[in-house]
Amino acid sequence: MKIGIYGGSFNPIHFGHIGLAKWVAENTDLDEVWLMVSPNNPLKDKNILADEQERLAAAKQAIGDGLLAIGKRIIVSDFEFHLPRPTYTANTLRALVQEHPQHQKQGAKQEKPCLHAPQPPPSHAPAGSPASSRMSDCRMTA
Repeated sequence: MKIGIYGGSFNPIHFGHIGLAKWVAENTDLDEVWLMVSPNNPLKDKNILADEQERLAAAKQAIGDGLLAIGKRIIVSDFEFHLPRPTYTANTLRALVQEHPQHQKQGAKQEKPCLHAPQPPPSHAPAGSPASSRMSDCRMTA
C-alpha cells in the first residue's frame, strides 16, 4: 500500500487543505493520503493555535468518511499526538516506519529521496502550488 503523508496544524482546516489532499489522491499512485494533524507546530506560537483536539475533530468532520477521491482514502490521523513534543517531521517519519514496517520498501530503501528540489509542475497544476512539487515521491510503500 502506498501512503502519502500531508502534515500540518490545520488551524483551521479549509477548502485549500481538502482540495490539495484530494488532488494528490486523484493524481498520484498513492492508495491513501493521511492528514497528519500536528498538535504543536514548533514554528508557530502555541497561543494562536486552537486546541489540538478541536483541530483534530474539525479535520475529521471536514473529511467525513474519507472517500473524497474515487478509489482512494483520505484519513485524518492523530499519530503525532502520541509522540514526544515538539514534533518534527523527521521524527514523525521515523516513528511511522517503526510502527508500520509493512509499508516500507523491502530493505527499507527508497527509490527516490524524500527531500529533493521541486520539479517542474505538471501542466494541470498551478505553478508554485504545493501539488506541483511531486509530493508522491516521498512515501511509505509495501
